[in-house]
Amino acid sequence: KPVEIPSTSQIGLTVNNAPVAVAYVDLKVADPNTLLITPARELTESDIIYISSDGGVTAADGSISGPFGLRVYNSIVQFLSIPGKIEAEDYFAMQGIRQKTVPIPGEG
Repeated sequence: KPVEIPSTSQIGLTVNNAPVAVAYVDLKVADPNTLLITPARELTESDIIYISSDGGVTAADGSISGPFGLRVYNSIVQFLSIPGKIEAEDYFAMQGIRQKTVPIPGEG
């Protein structure tokens, strides 16, 4: 059910078994049943994340939640750098990508 925005002190955040401060709590614009919780530090794709509350989160109808603890599904994507360089000049007009042999300085 839709909830009122709780204070950051009402939400506990644990990352890799260590407490992390909650910087900001808001409601998702398109879904007032969903809380958006912003941690005070950046998270990574390997983090194990739990949220909890001792209770007291108020719903729009005035009811108050009991205590809860939930493991959060971590959907953070890891981005990797690729070795090399990709150049695209006027790519839209190209028929495809072709390899180009480039001499390496100092190798003959």
